[in-house]
Amino acid sequence: MVLFILLQPAFAAGGGGGDDGSTINLLVGLILVAFAYLSAHFVVDRLQKKYLFVSGFEYIGLGIALSFMNIFKDSEEQFKPAVAFAIGWVGILYGLNGEIRKTINREGYEIRLAISEVLIVGLGIGAIATGFFQIVLDADPKESLQCGAMMGCAAAASSRSAVDIISARYQSVRSMLLPTLKNAAQLSNILAIISFGILVCFYHEGSGSPSTLAWVTLFIGFLMGGAFAAFLASESTENNRFLALTGIICFAAGAAFYLQLSVLAVTLFLGMVLANTRHGKGVEATLAGAQKPAILILMLFAGVLLKPVTLVYGVALCAIFFFFRILLKAVGGWIAFKGTSVRGDIFRGHLAQGEVALAIAISFRLLYDGGQIYDLAYMAVIVSVAISELIGPRFLRGLLVDAGEIQQDIPLSREA
Repeated sequence: MVLFILLQPAFAAGGGGGDDGSTINLLVGLILVAFAYLSAHFVVDRLQKKYLFVSGFEYIGLGIALSFMNIFKDSEEQFKPAVAFAIGWVGILYGLNGEIRKTINREGYEIRLAISEVLIVGLGIGAIATGFFQIVLDADPKESLQCGAMMGCAAAASSRSAVDIISARYQSVRSMLLPTLKNAAQLSNILAIISFGILVCFYHEGSGSPSTLAWVTLFIGFLMGGAFAAFLASESTENNRFLALTGIICFAAGAAFYLQLSVLAVTLFLGMVLANTRHGKGVEATLAGAQKPAILILMLFAGVLLKPVTLVYGVALCAIFFFFRILLKAVGGWIAFKGTSVRGDIFRGHLAQGEVALAIAISFRLLYDGGQIYDLAYMAVIVSVAISELIGPRFLRGLLVDAGEIQQDIPLSREA
């Protein structure tokens, strides 16, 4: 699948008739990615299970190295379809998630936590970042608000990666907090994707009002979801579904990208339509089984798309984004569960950001090519994702230990 995605731009450009240098660069990049994937599979995965961190940051580092080596120099237009495809894969997977529908249909703590964090963290980070750009950098107010809003959407996104690692390591534990954190993270990501879709409509560079563009985003997602559901046969095999999914994601992501709309939002609505058909479970299983290569592509090109920035401003914004996100998450968790039996420090288990934040930042980078503040905003999100994925599982384990749900020295399962 990785081979198909990386070579897809070359086929789209006419195969062997392209520039020889670009083809060589893509082949070299493919070899390095394959090497990194194998290394991570045999080395990093074992370290992850032993030391409790989320692997994946190594691909971001590889992307930065490839950028410095000029592997993808002047090839951005060629790899954009591959990146859009990976973004679309993430969007449709969240739209298909069945647990979200169950979470929304029942009263529980997950909704309170997700909404509280999205509002407090998203709006708070957006306001702080906008103020930083205007006060410190004296940037244009419109551009400052645009970059700040993107950072707010990315900050509101969460990840279930830490929950998955802890669940895999402590398989015999029956936790009350883990399901709440997992479902809240999924719901937060959906709200973050929708918020980013609205942001793209407001800052669309073409014609059309924001409300019209929002309806277009909905229409494309629902139309393609209905068309794809009608295309699938009841006796379709997993291989047939995979090939059909690849085609529909390419088509939906390409249409959204061409119209300068949010690929994430379009494919999210597409997935929501499919989730309500008889093929929903099978499609979700097929997508989840091939999720890792798509996330690999996102992480790799997240590093490739980084651009040099002023060191002082870069360090300052990264620190502000990372620490204020934690602080606002603490406030959001406390407000959400004030007066309940749930711990007020539940934010400790909800720090990881994950692939949705990456997809939001990369989408923003591909849609808008501005000055230094755009580079700073993008870099702050990528750095925060890398650090939060590293520390997320350990903070979550500390929360569960303090809550009495696990013991610090509990024996590892055979699988771990």
